[in-house]
Parts: sequence; structure tokens; C-alpha cells
Amino acid sequence: MVVRPLVAKTAGRVIPRFIVMYVFAVAILPAIGLSKWSLGPPADFETAVIFLLSAGLGLLVSSAIAVLMDTLAASMMSPTGVNAIALPTVLFLSGNVVPLPLLPDFAQRVALLQPFASLADIPVRIYLGMIPLRDAPIGLATQAFWLICLVAIGRHLQNATMARLEIQGG
Repeated sequence: MVVRPLVAKTAGRVIPRFIVMYVFAVAILPAIGLSKWSLGPPADFETAVIFLLSAGLGLLVSSAIAVLMDTLAASMMSPTGVNAIALPTVLFLSGNVVPLPLLPDFAQRVALLQPFASLADIPVRIYLGMIPLRDAPIGLATQAFWLICLVAIGRHLQNATMARLEIQGG
């Protein structure tokens, strides 16, 4: 599975937006009198380190999902169906549309255990201290579990797709 270029592509899209949003939330909001809405630093050094580890795992899970989507698109000969289903699903279940803690109680546990929570929800909760340090290994283990599963599924699908692939032309 070719993950390295996708990691760079994903990081290249996310990091500039992260920097702009972080500067806005940390520096600009307090400067214009909206410090109530600003974002402070992590509670301590350990939280910052665990956040960075979780964000790195989120980046890898994101790249594994992208490889899986690309493999499905190649096997179906069109990315249209994969994108039509995957993109809204990923956006909603990662907590980008509605933060996962705002879901009803019965849905929260399931939402936290699915792979898309690894993309944004778990790292953000660690940063904000919503996941205490004593529980952070559970979040990291969840991310690592999904990374391993998605890479294994992606490898299997990629091998199956490559076995059926027919190259035409000269």
C-alpha cells in the first residue's frame, strides 16, 4: 500500500489550515476582546505530547482511509460512488459536522469506537482535556487498532484489485 505520498498530501492540506486556525484562536480572538472564545494551550507538557502523538495517528488513519477509498475507486472504475458515500460519512462520523460529544448518549459510545473518530475527535478531545491523561492510552489504542485494521483491509483489497487489473494499450 502506498501511504507515504498520501501522508504528505494530507499533511500538506491540513497543516497550513491548522496554523491559520490556531493563530486565529490563540492570538486574534483575545486581541479583539473575545478571549472567552479563544483556545488556550494544552493543560501540560504530557497532554501536548499525547496530543501530537494522537494527531500523528489521526494523520496515518486518514491516509489509510484515503488509500482504501482510492483502491475501491480503482476496483469500481470510477471514484464517483465512493466519494458520494465516503465523504459525507467521514465528515459526519469524524465530528467535523457535529462534535461527537453532542450526539445522543446511546450513539456516543458507538461514535467514539468507529474509525473516523480517530481523525479529529480523539486528538481534539485530548488537546482540550476532555479525555484525561489516564484515559488517553485508550484513545491512542483505538486509533492504533483502526490504523492496523484499515491498512490490513487496504492491502487485501489492493492485492485483489491488482490481480484483476487489465492494462490496455501499448
